[in-house]
Amino acid sequence: LPKGRARKLLPKFIGPYKVLEARNESSNVARKIHVTFHNSLIKPHVPNNDSRFPNQEAKAFYDFGKDDEQEWFVEEIIGHEWSNDGLQFRVQWTLGDVTWEPLSGVKELEALDRYL
Repeated sequence: LPKGRARKLLPKFIGPYKVLEARNESSNVARKIHVTFHNSLIKPHVPNNDSRFPNQEAKAFYDFGKDDEQEWFVEEIIGHEWSNDGLQFRVQWTLGDVTWEPLSGVKELEALDRYL
């Protein structure tokens, strides 16, 4: 669970992940995440139907294990506010997501220089 995010607003399932092995009747081994999952916790992947939902893309979540070519990039900083935790900045990511990030997370970004 990402820090500062409500569990109810996060997707119930992420992926798709390839099942590498079925160990027994009730668990499977999936790549890049926890070693095993109970069968009740996984679902088959259903790709997007472009004829019914054109231009809809699945939300991607940052994977800290990926290489630098697949890092998320900040498009721009679009706002700021003071909170009990300090100064927060509203960040527009290149994938379209908008999040609130603390000053410590954006102080090295060129987007902050452009915003200020």
